[in-house]
Amino acid sequence: MIFFLSVMSFLALRGYRAPKNTVELSPPLKHGKYIVINGGSRPMINAHFNGSAQSYAIDIVGLNSFGMRASSIGGGENLSDYVIYGKPVYSPCVGKVLVVVDEFDDLTPPQKDIENIAGNHILIGFDEKEVLLAHFKKGSIKVKAGDFVDTNTMLGEVGNTGNTSEPHLHMHMEQGGKPDTILNGKPIPFTINGNFLIRGSILDHYRFCALREGSPLLGLGAGEGKCTKPIMVEYIIN
Repeated sequence: MIFFLSVMSFLALRGYRAPKNTVELSPPLKHGKYIVINGGSRPMINAHFNGSAQSYAIDIVGLNSFGMRASSIGGGENLSDYVIYGKPVYSPCVGKVLVVVDEFDDLTPPQKDIENIAGNHILIGFDEKEVLLAHFKKGSIKVKAGDFVDTNTMLGEVGNTGNTSEPHLHMHMEQGGKPDTILNGKPIPFTINGNFLIRGSILDHYRFCALREGSPLLGLGAGEGKCTKPIMVEYIIN
């Protein structure tokens, strides 16, 4: 038993290391605190790591000030209780929108749609690769196929459509396969702000103030003190 647990721990730890030839992306969520619930390069810490196009996918949920994903214990059926529900999603790259699907209703947790697993989703092409962002809120998508986007482009809002047990954002990158089609290419590992995100990674976005030119950043926080020069600084803590 001890030997088995040691092997499993070793394999899980290998999943924390970034694979070679990762591609850098920008954070798809710009404000708030979030945690990765699936991510990494081993199935012990990433349920998507199964040899498919989404093997390096990440799933992200929001956290409130108490470190909870929803205001109700256990989540519950009310979508608005979930921190991440309705949060704006931004393009993680500069590219062209290839596919937009915005037709599926948001589901009441824990209902799932196993036939339309990505739910409402957007596929973006850049540098001969494709990035999928999935589970958007119905009617929230702001872009259409053929649009060019950058990292300041708001794509839509986090929802609860497709094969999902609670509101969250799914993102992965793939290459090859049938053009403009999801889940049939080669999985591509990626980093955000230079970090390979794994299960438990925290994305936290703080507001700082520089009170004068050349001064150090002072962590006043949003709405605290007088901020003459607000600066958004993104931290990722693994």
